Amino acid sequence: MRKLVPYIVLSIVLLGSIEVVKSQQPESEIIEVKVNSKEINLSSEKEIVVRRSDTIIFKYEIKNIPKNAGNSFYYRVVLRNSQDSSFKVTGSNTVQYSDLLEDNYTFVAGGFDLQGRWIAKTSSISFRVNNREADLRDKLKQYENHIEKLEKLVPEKSEIGSFTFDKASLIFGLTFGIILASSIFFLYVGIKNKKNKGENMDELESIVITKEEYNRIMSENSNLRAEISALRGQIDALQARANDMRKQNKELQERLNQLSNSKAELENLQAQKDELFALIIHDIKNPAALIKSLVDLLRSYDLSAVEKQEIIDDIAETTARIVSLSQEVTKILALETTKLELNIEAVQIGAIIEDVVNRNFVSARSKNIEMTYDISKSLPEIEIDTQKIDEVLDNLVSNAIKFTQKGGKVHVRSYLDGNKVIVEVNDNGLGLTEDDIKRAFQRGNKLSAQPTAGETSTGLGLWIVKKLVDAHNGRVWVKSTLGKGSSFAFSLPLKQKKEEVTA
Repeated sequence: MRKLVPYIVLSIVLLGSIEVVKSQQPESEIIEVKVNSKEINLSSEKEIVVRRSDTIIFKYEIKNIPKNAGNSFYYRVVLRNSQDSSFKVTGSNTVQYSDLLEDNYTFVAGGFDLQGRWIAKTSSISFRVNNREADLRDKLKQYENHIEKLEKLVPEKSEIGSFTFDKASLIFGLTFGIILASSIFFLYVGIKNKKNKGENMDELESIVITKEEYNRIMSENSNLRAEISALRGQIDALQARANDMRKQNKELQERLNQLSNSKAELENLQAQKDELFALIIHDIKNPAALIKSLVDLLRSYDLSAVEKQEIIDDIAETTARIVSLSQEVTKILALETTKLELNIEAVQIGAIIEDVVNRNFVSARSKNIEMTYDISKSLPEIEIDTQKIDEVLDNLVSNAIKFTQKGGKVHVRSYLDGNKVIVEVNDNGLGLTEDDIKRAFQRGNKLSAQPTAGETSTGLGLWIVKKLVDAHNGRVWVKSTLGKGSSFAFSLPLKQKKEEVTA
């Protein structure tokens, strides 16, 4: 037991220290509230109600300020109502408000050290601005004060009457005893009784006056209580009306929030629509440029009939793609939708890669760029929208040709990685800076590198690539070294979930 004594003493000391620390925590306190320079009794006043024309003043202080704090602290005061709130930081320990709108308010005062060493616990008080209720409350207080004064008068008169009756009885008893004790003082006693009789008659008349006054006071008291009851009824009606208005205000606020959400949704849909049409326009621009290149090729070279037929076939195929895209735009305009539906089917992605490489072969040959591709033989069928993935590959391959110098190389590779297919488009062209890599797939961002043969670049191609790959639940990325080339790649899952194939 003796061994435990030091530990018990230490525990008591620690607990005491904790309580001291708690008691020394800085704490804000609202110490005074005045309405038009009249102080409000905070201990007895249950509700504070003021008029719009009133000026309400709050005085506050911080208790338990650390000794080393000095004057390096400020107050932060906040005034909130059902619609808004305002705050300010001040060095003054008083603040006043006037011309406030009718509403329920909460005033909060707090303090903090400028050096961030402590923050005082806040203190708050509520009040209400309501002209009608303030007038009724003032009138109610006047009536209550009047009743209190009247009720104090009634006991005083009753006591006087009671005292008069007790004194008369006592004198009468003494007189009767004196008459029986000695007849010598008969004359003296007779005179005294006569005198006392006159005094008693005066006092009885006083008693009658007191009862009349009492009845008058009670009647007036009853009338005042009836008026007070009527005033309380009006106050209750006002409070019920205020509750109804608060309920209606809440419903209106909810409706406003719904409208705000609807507006945000409409703005989001409009943004998606803008993105969609930018994508469609870009889809049409690339094949149109390809047709121009093919036509220029027909004009510029003496080609064999077979070569001419191949070019004409490419023109026909590209033209069909433009017509298909135009029909999609027409459909979107007719349906007023911002969703891009994907036509998912199981295909061999190798065939798409071969087709894209062949289409871009002419552009590569015009810059003496060597184009090759490597398609894994073990690739299974993959569920994709053929046209959209064709667009993804065409963007990446055409970009690789644009940003590769004459005599360079472009290589397309595809292989299986678990349950995903990876497609890479590699070149030994200009490459990208670190900043270019961060911004590569953002909408409208043109990279620092310029096309090597003066080709056009809108900054939408890579953004479109990402949108279409994301729509297939895939992922796109880039690896690049400035001056040595780039590797753009994307992955696609083998299977698509039906509910996740819209963009």
